[in-house]
Amino acid sequence: MHMEQLLDLANDPPSTVSNYLPVEWSGAAREALLRTTNGEDPQSTLLDKHLALALLKCEAGNFIGAQADIAQAFRDNASDCAADSDVFHSFLRAFFVSQRLDMVAAMLCQRHQLADPIEIRLRADGPGTGRVAWEIEPSGAQNFTFHSQILTAKGELRTLRQLDLLFPLISNYQQSADRETGSVLVNLWDRGVSPGLAFSDNRPDYFLIPDNLFVSTLGYARTRHYFRENPVAWSDRRPVALWRGSTTGARVSLDRWQSLDRIKLCELARKHKETGLIDAGISKIAQFTNPDIVREIEASGLMSEFIHWQKWIEYKFHIDIDGNSNSWQGLLQKLLTGSPVLKVQSAKGMQQWYYDELIPWHNYVPVAADMSDLMDKIAWLRDHDSYAQRLGIRGAQLATALSYTRELKRSIPVITAAFRYSRGLTEGVGPHGRTEHEPYRTNPRPAIANHYQAS
Repeated sequence: MHMEQLLDLANDPPSTVSNYLPVEWSGAAREALLRTTNGEDPQSTLLDKHLALALLKCEAGNFIGAQADIAQAFRDNASDCAADSDVFHSFLRAFFVSQRLDMVAAMLCQRHQLADPIEIRLRADGPGTGRVAWEIEPSGAQNFTFHSQILTAKGELRTLRQLDLLFPLISNYQQSADRETGSVLVNLWDRGVSPGLAFSDNRPDYFLIPDNLFVSTLGYARTRHYFRENPVAWSDRRPVALWRGSTTGARVSLDRWQSLDRIKLCELARKHKETGLIDAGISKIAQFTNPDIVREIEASGLMSEFIHWQKWIEYKFHIDIDGNSNSWQGLLQKLLTGSPVLKVQSAKGMQQWYYDELIPWHNYVPVAADMSDLMDKIAWLRDHDSYAQRLGIRGAQLATALSYTRELKRSIPVITAAFRYSRGLTEGVGPHGRTEHEPYRTNPRPAIANHYQAS
C-alpha cells in the first residue's frame, strides 16, 4: 500500500462499526493527556496536543469525532509520519484507541511493505494485556487480536509499538516456504505471560525468538559498525568491570527497592570501591512512582553518571545482570566490545533465543546469582590478562555471528514449532521450540574453569 492509498483510506472512515469498546483512562494517563492539551508539558508539540484532545474524546464516547480529528491530523502530517518513527507510533496509537483498526492495519502494511493483507482485531475475549494472538489463514492473510483491556491499561501503547517493532520478523516468516497456518500467542512484554512465542523466559513451552530491539535495530547494526570503525586496543582499555542500568527487576514488595539485584550489585561495588576493580551504579530510576522512594534512591549514594554504549569499548570487563528479564541489548552490545562479560546467573533461569551458544569460561564468565564470587572473578581476569583478552575475543565472535539475517532465518523453525504446538502437535519439538535433534544443550565446561578454581 502506498501513502496515497493510506491518505485515501483516512478520508473514508468506516460506517460498519456499531459498538465501540469503552475507553477508560487511568487517573495518571488522563492527567497526562490534560497536561498536554493545556500546554503544560514543555516537550509536547501541537500535534501531541491535537491527538491528546482526540484521545480524550474517545473516553467521552465521541469516537466518530475523534476519528475525524485524527484523520485530519494524519493528512496534515503525512510526511512526518513517514519519516519519523515517534510520529508514526503516535498516530498508530491514536487510530487504535479510536478503533480505526483498518487504518492501524493499513499503516503497518505500508510501513513494512507487506504483500498479504492483515487485520487488527480488538476483542473483550482477547488474549490479555502484553500479548497478541497471531493467526495465519491458508490464504496467507494474517490476523492480530488484542484484548480490549489494553484500552484501559497504561501500557497499551507499548504493546502496540512492540508488535510494530517485531513486524520484520513476522514478515520474514510470512514469506517462508515453511510457514504454518493456525494461531499462536505472541508475548510482547519483557518475559512470557502465556505459552507461545516469547523474547525471554525459562519454561519449555515458551518458544524463544529474537526480541523486538534486536529486530528493529537490524541486530544492533549501528553498534557493530561503531565498534568496528572505532577500535580501542586492549592495552588501552581500563582494567575495570563496568555496569550501568536502571532500577528494574523483581523485588520483595512494591517499595522495597533495596531488594533489587541491581541495587545489591551497586552496594557491592561501593563496598569494594577502593580496589579499583569495579564501577557499578544506577543511572536511571525506573518503575518507582512514589516520590519518597525516588528521593531515597537518589540519596543512597548508588547513583552514577550515565555512560553511553559507545564508551563501553574503553573498559576491559563488563557485568551483565537481569532486570525485568534478561538484559536484551545490554549483553549483546557488551559482547560486541570484545571485552569479557561477567554474567550474573539469572535468579529465575531466564534465557533468550541464543543462550545455548553461551559457554562458561569460553565466551563469557559465569557469576553466582548472589554475586558472592564476582569480585574474585574480576580480580582473576585482571591477573590473567592474556586469557581475559582471548575470552573477550570469543565473546565478540559469538555476538558477530548472531547477525540479523542469520537470526531471522533461524527463527523460522521455532515459530513453526510454536504454531504446531498450539494445535497440539508436539512430536519432535524440544524445549523453547528447538527440535529434538537440536536440544537446548548443557554447555561444556572448559578446562579453564578448573584452572580458575585452582588458582
